[in-house]
Amino acid sequence: MKFITLKKASKNDIYESKSNAMMLIIAFICAVTAWFIISMTYYPSENKELLNIPVVISTDGTTAGKNGLEVINNTEQFVNISFECSRTDYKRINKSTVQAYVDFDNITIAGEHTLSVQVKTTRNGLTMIDPVVSPETITLKLDKYSKITKNVSTDREALMLSLPENKTIIDEELYCDPTEISIKGPESDLKMIDRCVAVSDKAISLDSTKNITSKKILLLTEDGKEIPQNNITITPSAVNISAEVLTLKSVPIHPSFNSTSETFDTNSLKYHFEPSEITIGVPDNIEAPSAIEIPIHLNDLDIGYSKQYPLTDKRLSGTKDINNVESVTFTLEDDGLDSKDITLTKNELLTTHVPKDDCEYSIENKQITVRVIGPKDIISSITASDLQAEVNLTGADKQVTNPFPYDVDVSCKTHNNVWAVTTQLKVNISRTPKSETTAPAASRNT
Repeated sequence: MKFITLKKASKNDIYESKSNAMMLIIAFICAVTAWFIISMTYYPSENKELLNIPVVISTDGTTAGKNGLEVINNTEQFVNISFECSRTDYKRINKSTVQAYVDFDNITIAGEHTLSVQVKTTRNGLTMIDPVVSPETITLKLDKYSKITKNVSTDREALMLSLPENKTIIDEELYCDPTEISIKGPESDLKMIDRCVAVSDKAISLDSTKNITSKKILLLTEDGKEIPQNNITITPSAVNISAEVLTLKSVPIHPSFNSTSETFDTNSLKYHFEPSEITIGVPDNIEAPSAIEIPIHLNDLDIGYSKQYPLTDKRLSGTKDINNVESVTFTLEDDGLDSKDITLTKNELLTTHVPKDDCEYSIENKQITVRVIGPKDIISSITASDLQAEVNLTGADKQVTNPFPYDVDVSCKTHNNVWAVTTQLKVNISRTPKSETTAPAASRNT
């Protein structure tokens, strides 16, 4: 009997315990609900702060964009945002559902602008109350982008070239391929570009002709300052450069005397050139000349004679002038020389190579005066009999005027160190048709 009573008591205890637990759960739910109702009624919103929110910077679709303006100092920007929101939105408003951006409306001109940073939620139904952005503004530089073309050049220093002592390169002949590049960037930057220089990022040692690739092009202002290329695009970004290496050689300058006298000794002349030699650069495929010869007419040389003669690429046989010498000055050293004027009569003038046509050619001048140059002790004794004066009439039949002037060649028969100055020496030649010969009547009938 006692066993049965204990068993019934245990069942009652268990039932009572379960009832108490259920009452506790219901009480807890009621308490939470009451707390929630009180919180939503008396504390409907809560403060929140989001840190390091990236700022979207784009002029697309804005007034600035419609005016062709773009941001040219577009570095990544971040702001902090503090705001109030409902308790239901507290967790839903976060970095992934908030966007910070710059307002480009009403911006129509290029330049620096301090613009406000705006914020918004990116999901419908979320609301930020009284958002505060820090920093509130961002200063941005806006400009129009355009494109220009410029010539590109380079030089030995820009390419950091080193050469052996007997080698050189002419900077003006460092040709870039292509010769022009396309540059796209802000108009304010493009306006500052004066020249474009292809450079090397490491030293280059050359001892023979070579092609070099430059992968970097500097943009320089008129005073040589480098223009940053953060917002600039260059096409192509690399150029090929043909570098012709030349071997240096000093070449003496010699005269080549032209004279009508076959016996004159040009070694008797004393003279000097200024400069007496030049330095040339010789390409690998060209043989360097042993000397540069300047043609000089003996009959031009008078006491005190000095004249500049041009140096041309033809005389240098394809080599390059390193000294940039355009001409040399030939000067006759006339110490110990003297001059004398001698008169020659018409009978002392010899005509040669007379054209064989129907005309007779004769010298109209009764006499001419010739200046002769030579050592003082010889000139004092020179007479007309020592000279030979010749009028070579080759081509005289082609002259269109009558009479016509013609050159006279004068040389000394008795001395090989005496010459005549005949640069301006001329005689007048008259051309007369020969009389017709009347043939006999019998001859005409046959």
